[in-house]
Amino acid sequence: MNQSLGSAAILKSWLPLASTWFMMAAEGPYIAAIIARMEQPDYNLAAFGVTFAIGLLMEAPVIMMMAASARLVKGKDSYHQLRRFNIAVSSCCTLLMMLMLIPPAFKFWTTSLLGLNEDVRALVLPAMVCMLAWPGMIGYRRFYQGILISNKNNKRVAVGTIIRLAAMSATAFAGFQGEILPGAAVGTLALSAGVTAEGLFVRLAARQRVNNLLRIADDDLDSLAMPAIIRFYYPLALTAMIGLTVQPLVTFAMGKAAFPLESLAVIPVVNSLVFFFRAIPLSFQEVIITLLGEDEENRKILKFFAYGISASLTVLLVILAFTPLSTLWFEGVSGLRPELASFAKLPLMISILTPATSLLLCWQRSILIHRKITSPVTWASAIELSSIALALCLGIFLSSYPGAVIASASLVLGRIASTSYLRIAHQV
Repeated sequence: MNQSLGSAAILKSWLPLASTWFMMAAEGPYIAAIIARMEQPDYNLAAFGVTFAIGLLMEAPVIMMMAASARLVKGKDSYHQLRRFNIAVSSCCTLLMMLMLIPPAFKFWTTSLLGLNEDVRALVLPAMVCMLAWPGMIGYRRFYQGILISNKNNKRVAVGTIIRLAAMSATAFAGFQGEILPGAAVGTLALSAGVTAEGLFVRLAARQRVNNLLRIADDDLDSLAMPAIIRFYYPLALTAMIGLTVQPLVTFAMGKAAFPLESLAVIPVVNSLVFFFRAIPLSFQEVIITLLGEDEENRKILKFFAYGISASLTVLLVILAFTPLSTLWFEGVSGLRPELASFAKLPLMISILTPATSLLLCWQRSILIHRKITSPVTWASAIELSSIALALCLGIFLSSYPGAVIASASLVLGRIASTSYLRIAHQV
């Protein structure tokens, strides 16, 4: 291919990010395996799944900060403006999470909204307390990761993830050995410890780049005004919020469907495994944004890479889902008892389209973000959420399938609807 960008350059940029996301994807299975080997595994896995879903919802407004800083931070003014914006949004997310722990509010959303039984509800409370640092540190980390990526320091991002995994693993293992906290709280505390350690490292790793930025004057001062930043970031944040609303929505639906406890117990395990196959596509998004070129001259070779990644991941997931490897994973690695392991197999089989649809959506989003056209991304996420909600309602009220099966099918259908909209309406 006669391209201005070579394969070696793509691999050099992508592999550190891919390893970063792959290591991040290992968190879920590791923590689920720890919880499954502690007391009351079914209840604690369910409580961890609920709490993690809330954590994802709270991080939604700041999760796109990496793409924003990679695209917008070019000098001292843009650095300070986006940093102030990040602090404000992260603080609001943390405050909202704290308000959810006030007894009347906590009782409302756990009992009236989600319909959790008393055993699970009692485990959610300490798990959420242990996760209070999560949204703030996610915003902090993502902001400085974007600065590193824009300066082609992707390897430092990968090192940060190694530090995160080490801190998370040490905390989880200590909690497992100490048996002071319930399994769900051990899981969320480990996540918080990991992201805090990574955030501090990333800030140190970006120090030289930040010092350089503080000596550079921005060219386009109009685009640095807070209203301009909000106009750029608002659709991205809304997109993330809509997308991450999916997990709480699915959690709520499983509580109303057949086999609620079993579904709540296995879906974190299934989702954490499937996330392995979503993480690699997600890692390619920042690569597309940074390497596409001002005139999209590298579009063809990047698209070729995307197709190859999609096909490879789909084949691997099919092999895992439809062979005895699934039993080995769910029982041997994840520590599920045989009944729950069997319960988890069909949801995994339904998820085999996830790698392809995830990579397609990342490609479409990257093209639009590069063009600074972010509103279609929001509409696509809204269509995805609406499709998932409709599929969940139909599945719950018109069938007797377990909640985990309905949830997996709904997630796949929602992603297909989202990518179809962007393809048909915006030709990306």
